[in-house]
Amino acid sequence: MAKTDWSLNDTVQPQDMNAIGEEINQLREDVNHIEIPPASVAEAGIVKLSNATNSTSETLAATPRAVKSAYDAATAAQTTANAANTAAAAAQARADSAFQLGNERKAEVVAALVAKGISASTSESWDTLITKLNSIVKATGNAVAAQLLEGYTASNASGPITGLMPHLKGARAPLGVAKWPNGDLAVYNSRGFQDGGAGNGELRVTAALMQTVEPLLNGQNITKDATIFGIQGLLERMTTAEKQAIADAITAKGVPASLSDSNSVLAQKIRQITQGITSLLSYSDTIPPSGSGTKESIITTIPEGIKRFILVQSSSGNMSVRATVTNLSAEIIVRDRNGAWKSVIQARNGSDHTVESIIVDRQAESITAAYTDVDGFRRLNNVPSLTTGFDLSGPLTLVGVFTRTTSNGSCVISLPSVTVGA
Repeated sequence: MAKTDWSLNDTVQPQDMNAIGEEINQLREDVNHIEIPPASVAEAGIVKLSNATNSTSETLAATPRAVKSAYDAATAAQTTANAANTAAAAAQARADSAFQLGNERKAEVVAALVAKGISASTSESWDTLITKLNSIVKATGNAVAAQLLEGYTASNASGPITGLMPHLKGARAPLGVAKWPNGDLAVYNSRGFQDGGAGNGELRVTAALMQTVEPLLNGQNITKDATIFGIQGLLERMTTAEKQAIADAITAKGVPASLSDSNSVLAQKIRQITQGITSLLSYSDTIPPSGSGTKESIITTIPEGIKRFILVQSSSGNMSVRATVTNLSAEIIVRDRNGAWKSVIQARNGSDHTVESIIVDRQAESITAAYTDVDGFRRLNNVPSLTTGFDLSGPLTLVGVFTRTTSNGSCVISLPSVTVGA
């Protein structure tokens, strides 16, 4: 047997080498005679390699290549599994959220149904709740906010609406008034809703408003013993019998009057009544047909206290003012205490006027002369501008004024036996 306890100081002998060789040869021979059975799951043995990754053999051994293929497939599967796990977790989260949300919405749907007066609970299925929802009658009205009273709400096919219509309360003035062609009063109300009735929405149409469309609604047209819409009457009421008595009294004073005369005509006729006759005035003056120049002569004086003075033609002859030829003038004027004067009637250049009356009315602030001209036309002369630069309040003088610039012809003022009334 070959030596086995060698050291660094030993010397190798030939016989030692031979012994080693013999043992090696013996070992080779022994190895050559060893028989190794095929490997199995029950016994170790010789194993055949395989690259297959899908084999079911129990006698083949996988190569590194097969292992790597399996590893790669497993890694890919793991990645896929991880992604699937992540997706599954997200899906679960969404499912959980959907479930929770579904429960909340279901509770809301149930609450909405109950609010609509329909019995419902969360224990009912969605199908049951949906059937109940379909049984609700949908609003179909067509009202808008302006047609719904303020402070109230409603709904129509478009959804909920909040009222905007004003609620008119208390006593109010109208927007305005007008008059229909037939005389009816039109009252324009504010837009909105009013309850109506006393103190709760009525309109107050004042007399001032009504007068804007009917000016005749005033005290002058309402009898004195009546008040209409707060307007106190100022018109003195006269019965038919009273008016007849006044007409009879005027007639008795020498001025014909009748019941058919209007009140204003009766007032004029009253003014024509002469009271307190002072005298019968006879006046006549002339410029003879010779010489030239101007002449004045006083006809009469009207005292300060007399309010109305009248010269009326009498039956003894016509009052006249004549200027027979051109360049002659005969004129009656009235002069105040300050010397200011106004022309009452004038004849000139061949004219001839027949005078009916001359009236000086201080109360009416007027002076008038009624006459008929040479052509037969009846005329009425109203003296203008008596309120400016002329004093009607003091004594007045009627003066005859004659003017001539030729030696021919004459001018005459004749007032024979004229009745003077004051």
